Amino acid sequence: MGNGLDDPNRDGLPWRHRHNRRSRGTQPVEWYLPILIFFARIGDVSIGTMRVILIMRGMKLMAATLGFFEVIIWIFAVSAVISNISQSLVTVLAYGAGFAAGTLVGMLIEETVALGDQMIRIVNVDASRPIVPFLRKRRLTVTQVAATGASGEAELCFLVVPRKKVKLTVQAIHRYAPGVFITIEDVRTSVGASVVFREESSRLPLWRRLIKFR
Repeated sequence: MGNGLDDPNRDGLPWRHRHNRRSRGTQPVEWYLPILIFFARIGDVSIGTMRVILIMRGMKLMAATLGFFEVIIWIFAVSAVISNISQSLVTVLAYGAGFAAGTLVGMLIEETVALGDQMIRIVNVDASRPIVPFLRKRRLTVTQVAATGASGEAELCFLVVPRKKVKLTVQAIHRYAPGVFITIEDVRTSVGASVVFREESSRLPLWRRLIKFR
């Protein structure tokens, strides 16, 4: 009779080999792996958020480039979670937390970069404060349309401005004419040399000139 240590019953492996195999399967994951997964997810989700926004704005080349890096990072994060899912749920939690944080970071980056243009529509019923001369003094191209409201004639104006300038433009309009009604819409593409006053391209940083590809 054997001593039981080398009994090849059940799966044909010595007992100590089976024991070592089970021990390897229950080893905890490295402490840094959840951290890497968390930041990898922040990276790929942030890039994905930017990629979707670029697609919506027609910036094809930049969107495709971001998609390349997004998928590479995503593959790393997913493979790390799947290969260690039975050892620790921390990797799963890190994956989910990174997705949530990446969504927020992507939105903050997009707001900071502020790609593209927006159209501002202004309805003004105060004839004593005309909007068109006020805006044209600031070198903004404005289109004026005659309109009629509940209280009589109104001034309806349209202008397209870079997203970075929308907030300042709206604040200036409200300071000049507090009673105006304003709506803002995204513009996918603007065509024409005089659609909107822009900064000279040579003054823009290199990264801003590159992302203007359409």
